[in-house]
Parts: sequence; C-alpha cells; structure tokens
Amino acid sequence: MDTLQMVVTVLTAVLASSGCWSVILYIVQKRDKKKDTNTAEKKMLLALAHDRLYYLLGDILTEQQDGKRKGVTREEFENIKILYDGYKGLGGNGTCERLYKEVEKLPTVFSHEHDHEEH
Repeated sequence: MDTLQMVVTVLTAVLASSGCWSVILYIVQKRDKKKDTNTAEKKMLLALAHDRLYYLLGDILTEQQDGKRKGVTREEFENIKILYDGYKGLGGNGTCERLYKEVEKLPTVFSHEHDHEEH
C-alpha cells in the first residue's frame, strides 16, 4: 500500500467516525452559542447607550428651549460624543442621531454660563 492510499484510508476512517463528528458538532455549537451571547450583549449595550444619550440630549435640548441654558459645554459635548460614537459603532441611529445633531448645532459655552437657574 503506498503512502497516499494509506493517508486517504486513515482520513476517511477518521472523518467517518462518530467521535470526529461529535467534536466538530461541539465546536460549531459552542461558537454559535458564543455568537448568540455576543449578540445579546451588543443589544444590551446599544439599549443602554440609547437610553443614556436620549436622556442627556433630551435634557439639554429641553433646558435650551426653556431658556435655562445658553448652549452646551465642551466637556458635556465630549462626553456625549464618546457615548454617541460607541452607539453608532454598534449600529445605533434614529432618535438619538436626530437629537445629537440638534445638540451639535448649539453654541459652546463655559460651564458657568449654563448653570441651572434655581427657583
């Protein structure tokens, strides 16, 4: 029996064995389960980022409309931008994108200029 024929015979025997297919099935199932977990984690991160952005952006815009603020501070905007970039990177869009673009248009102010009025 020549070497090539022996290799083919051994490979055929290994691939035909149920043990080999059990290992392959285990690996595939493990990978799929991990993929499902990553998808769930991604959805949760996206939801948390959306919630936080919606709250922050909505607050700023409401205060701006009510005359309680003159703009957004550089620090606030940098914080929002970090959140927004992560949100977009995960595939977020829609409502937060619209609000982000509105806040992006606001003037930049120093932190003491936007202090809330206490009533």
